[in-house]
Amino acid sequence: MDQAKPPAPRSGLLGNENFRWLCVTVLLPLLGWIWGQHLERMNKEETARALALAKAEAQAREQDAIRRQGIEVLIRLLPDINAEPFSARQTNALSVMAAMKDQGQLPSTLTAALHGNIERLNAQTNSKGLFDNPEARRQSESLAPSFVSSEQIQTDGAVPQPSLVTGARIYLQIYDETQRAAALSLQQSLRSAGFAVPGIENVTATAAARLRPPPTNHGPGTVRYFKARDRDAALQVAALARQAQPPLALEVKDLSAQPVFKNVPLGQLELWFPLSPPR
Repeated sequence: MDQAKPPAPRSGLLGNENFRWLCVTVLLPLLGWIWGQHLERMNKEETARALALAKAEAQAREQDAIRRQGIEVLIRLLPDINAEPFSARQTNALSVMAAMKDQGQLPSTLTAALHGNIERLNAQTNSKGLFDNPEARRQSESLAPSFVSSEQIQTDGAVPQPSLVTGARIYLQIYDETQRAAALSLQQSLRSAGFAVPGIENVTATAAARLRPPPTNHGPGTVRYFKARDRDAALQVAALARQAQPPLALEVKDLSAQPVFKNVPLGQLELWFPLSPPR
């Protein structure tokens, strides 16, 4: 009976015991680890894309809700826009419209109506820049600051009232929602003094929504102005802040010489609350 022939020895690398050991103990696990890293990276990228999409959708819904709310407000204000000229109802409607325009929330169809009322208001000033119509003067004071710089004082002692077009606006910046109550109180004081104060921005929340680190370069409370002619306005704002409840000590910071702020319009100021201590 024929005896079975022994298997022929393997030739090449596969016949090398050391190579087979290397493949089993090193190369195969390494390939598995590389593939696992690839899958993990793909999962992380997919998760990041899903989170970014969800955040974008949430922001879009929030903006849509803001727009709808703004439209509802404007619908209620439409009768007041065409109310008796310079009346309290019309003044309130124009104030809301001007604030919405600053925040980019005023529909273009109503921008012309706002500009038309601004032109009618400014037409009430005489050659000296004064308002002969006391109702027009009160409306201008409610929509624009009542401060007057030393450069504006006339030789006869008359003080021109600012118009809505050239009036200053104060933008309030807070770092933490715990500061909002104080900011609302100060906002009312500034408005009572004649300044236009459109809203209050939580700069930490804004930075987070834009995936940016929170701002820390305005740690001390400051009033920032960007045109030399706005210095007196900044000083008046700081003085009002010191008298507010609770009182707020602010530094007045002149940024008019910095080229990066050259396009900031005349009369625009920023009031930054002190940086909240870490909790």
